[in-house]
Order: sequence, then C-alpha cells, then structure tokens
Amino acid sequence: MLKEGLEHFILETSEEHVEGHSPDFPMSWVLLALGATLISAIYYRNHIRFSTLLRSTSSVIRTRSTRPLNYRQFNDGFTIVFTNLFTLSTLLCGSSVILVGVITEQNHSLGWLDKLVSIMESILMFYLAGPVSTALGKILLQTTPDAMLSSLEARLREIQLDPAILSLTTTHFWANSYEQLVGTICVQVNPDANEQAVLAYVYSRLSPLFDGGGELTIQIVK
Repeated sequence: MLKEGLEHFILETSEEHVEGHSPDFPMSWVLLALGATLISAIYYRNHIRFSTLLRSTSSVIRTRSTRPLNYRQFNDGFTIVFTNLFTLSTLLCGSSVILVGVITEQNHSLGWLDKLVSIMESILMFYLAGPVSTALGKILLQTTPDAMLSSLEARLREIQLDPAILSLTTTHFWANSYEQLVGTICVQVNPDANEQAVLAYVYSRLSPLFDGGGELTIQIVK
C-alpha cells in the first residue's frame, strides 16, 4: 500500500487523477467494520495485550508507571477505546477513508488525498506492528525479558552465596505472554543439605520476580 501510494504521488498527473478515479466503494461496509471494531473493543477487550505491550515498549507513549493498565477495571467504553491504540487507529483509518471518499467524490481533483491516506495508514501500520513483532519474536525464542534481566542476575548471585548450594544449572527464564513469566532452575546442593529449606529459600528469592503470576519450577539435585 505504501509503494502504490508513493508511485501514484510521483507518476500520476492531474489529468490521470480524474481519469483514474477509483470506482465507488460501498461506505456501508466501512461503517459496518467500524461498528464491529468498536463492539469487539468494548465488550470483548480486543487487542488488549498488544496495546499494553505497545504502551510498555514505546518510548513515545510510555507512561510513568511501568505497570500496564488494568482494562478490567475500566467501566467507561470511551476509556477502553482511547487507551487501546489498535482499536483507535482502526477507527481513525476507517473514518479517514469515509471522509476522503466523500471529499474526492465531490471534487475529483483532490484524488491525491486518497494516496496520502494510504501512505499514512502504511506508516501507522509499521509503527504499531514493529514493537509487537519484536516482542512476539522474543517470546518465540524464549528470551529473558530485558526488564527483569538485571534483577534476575542479582537474585541468582544472592542464591549462590548460600553455603548449602554448590551451583545453579539449567537456568532459563522467559515470557510466554506479556507479563506472564516462566522460569526453570536446577540447584545442586551439598549431600547433607536440607532440600526443603533450600527449596523454600530459592523460591523466596525468585518468586517476587513473578509478581504473583507465571510459573516457577525448581529442581534440587544432590
């Protein structure tokens, strides 16, 4: 879409704008799509995790709080829509299509507006999809989230200071979905060590990283 829009801007003449005017498109379909988007956003919380993920990774729209917005606490439909960038962008793009369609229908010489809208929509699509694609790639690769990397390393060093613990092996922490962490760790201990005491100690050190969610697996090996 971006390529086509730029080509039309560069190659088309003003006469071609008139002759090459796109055929009429039923705006009722656009209105129906916008209505479905609005309903799914309010009643089904569509794209909540993607929107929260984008908010946390974007330096432009990051809030002061590092905790994501809790959409379940929102009773106002407008609040849900305006804090969900994916829904908001869909509504804005659909509205711009309708507005430009009405304008160009009245004045065919303004056909360049159609190309401008397509370029702006392409830029918006890349802006929204970029951070989300990067985060999803890290999930697929089971990469330790950057936000918890320093805290995790500090806690692992603290655990290794326990005299009953010999070493930590098979340490792997990753996120299977946004803010839901999964961790596995194998702890090698002295033959005379109390396994339950070591297990409780390791769990107490690592559990705060999970903030009450996720899954932590600890294996004690003598």
